[in-house]
Amino acid sequence: EIGKARNHAVQGCWDKGQKQWKRDIGYHRRSRIEAKMFALKRLGQGVSSRCFNRQVVDLQIRVDILNKFTQLGTAKTVAVA
Repeated sequence: EIGKARNHAVQGCWDKGQKQWKRDIGYHRRSRIEAKMFALKRLGQGVSSRCFNRQVVDLQIRVDILNKFTQLGTAKTVAVA
């Protein structure tokens, strides 16, 4: 049946509420991954080393830098009761 999957998704969204529905199915997971890959590519399009081990180290350094930037940009929240 055409549209059955979409109808099921829309009904789930109406039943649970959009925020909970997105959380349950991991709706934004793909867009977050794409954003991280874009940021990683901004640190350098390719690897300059020919040796595989050095390429691995080069990419590990880029990922560490990206993780540090993400950590610096993440807001620290404190519950006030």
